[in-house]
Amino acid sequence: MRLFRRNLHVLGCAGLVLVLLVLSNLRPKQSSMRHPLDRNRTSQDTALSRTSFNGLDFSNHQETAKPSLWAVLSTPTVPRYSIVYKEYGQLGNAMFQYASIMGVAFMNNRLPLALKSTQLLNVFKISHVLRKNFIFQSCHRIHESAYAKYHPEFEHLPERDICLNGFFQSYKYFHKYAKQIKREFEFLDAIQDQARDMLNSLKISLVDRKLIGVHVRRGDKLDKKHRDQGECVAPETYFQKAFRWMRKHHGNVTFLVATDDVKWCKYVFSKENDVIVLPPANGPLHMCLLSMCHHVIMSVGTFGWWIGWLSGGDVIYYKHQVREGSVNSKGFNISDFALPSWIGIGD
Repeated sequence: MRLFRRNLHVLGCAGLVLVLLVLSNLRPKQSSMRHPLDRNRTSQDTALSRTSFNGLDFSNHQETAKPSLWAVLSTPTVPRYSIVYKEYGQLGNAMFQYASIMGVAFMNNRLPLALKSTQLLNVFKISHVLRKNFIFQSCHRIHESAYAKYHPEFEHLPERDICLNGFFQSYKYFHKYAKQIKREFEFLDAIQDQARDMLNSLKISLVDRKLIGVHVRRGDKLDKKHRDQGECVAPETYFQKAFRWMRKHHGNVTFLVATDDVKWCKYVFSKENDVIVLPPANGPLHMCLLSMCHHVIMSVGTFGWWIGWLSGGDVIYYKHQVREGSVNSKGFNISDFALPSWIGIGD
């Protein structure tokens, strides 16, 4: 009997040590975020942790200095179900889908997952990515009914794994988690370096001067197909008004213009001595550079929207994004699309 009690005591101590070790591994790591303009930023090795959740194998990519997105929530709990989504469109659309699915997942205590084929992996240091082929028919699918309107019903999803289909182009899906989403959309180091190099090549004196990022979207928006659906482009008069607003409120400014129509911009802005039309470059590079500016003027579309959102400064947007009464206007609500603090200007 004495030997039995001694063995029981040893087993109890061993169990306590095991519990303490597990708890110590669960304690969140401290993080230190660096400003994107910090040229002394050192690259971190990427830590890859692999686990399984409801039969879905995924990898959580995160920098060693960056906590998992789930860990920084105010009341983190282990989610029982996951949310995946099917990616549509180009970079701006993909960012809305990722951010909105993150927000919906957090509201419903779910695990958000992007597919391994997402284009965002080539641009940002996103965290939650499914690392195996996925069959959408294997989960419960829910479609949005309008591409740029907020749907409150997504705040209360059924208790099961969900696949969301749609564009989800409303800030209201994720505005409560803006800090976490901005951490997800940190540009890859190589893109940040290229953006700084382009800015330095312009040889702009930043003493007592504000940089205003300007995105001019024309290109495909001028196609008959898009015009018939109600897509609009911002006219010259809009940019004149937006420039005047920035000059009035921020004094000494320089406008950096990124566009898919360099010829049009050079003609329209040729008489402005404080405007620089950037040379053609890939989308992520232009987005990174303009988001580093103090303030932003966007035109139409989601690409410019994200430049404004990432900048954190004053943002001016074109009020007539979609023609009233058109096919696309049925799925668009400007108050769900543009933040209340942004400044809307018309023709």
